[in-house]
Amino acid sequence: MERAGAIRTGDARRVDLDLSPITPEHVLEGEPIARSTQLTASDCGAVTTYVWDCTAGRFHWYFGVDEVVHILDGEVHVTDDDGTQHVLRAGDVGHFPLGSHSIWHVPEYVRKFAVHRAPARRPLVRRAAGRVRRLALGLNALALPAIELLPV
Repeated sequence: MERAGAIRTGDARRVDLDLSPITPEHVLEGEPIARSTQLTASDCGAVTTYVWDCTAGRFHWYFGVDEVVHILDGEVHVTDDDGTQHVLRAGDVGHFPLGSHSIWHVPEYVRKFAVHRAPARRPLVRRAAGRVRRLALGLNALALPAIELLPV
């Protein structure tokens, strides 16, 4: 990753990718081998870019960040939870929202450029205001611990 002033650059043609194994329990067919490398990152770390590739296989994929992909090579058949299938080939772009799930089927090989946006924590003042509102409404704050972890 290079940085000149505010601009960060990376080479999406890189071939020196690190193994990035798919969780074995998520693999449905084949023995896909996934690799990736981070290309850039924002100062706060909330936005990062990657190159990722994968050999043939079919597997569950869960998105812990917002991810926008641009397919560089090969193709992937993505089936979302309602059964709709999307075929992404070289040149295609897709957006996978935070918390989404899909089944990826890579017939032979796929290589993608990905932009990740991590969920932002709500500022402390907003979290505190939310807790005060819940207490004022008589809601038990201890019964709602997950709310403190949700992004804005």
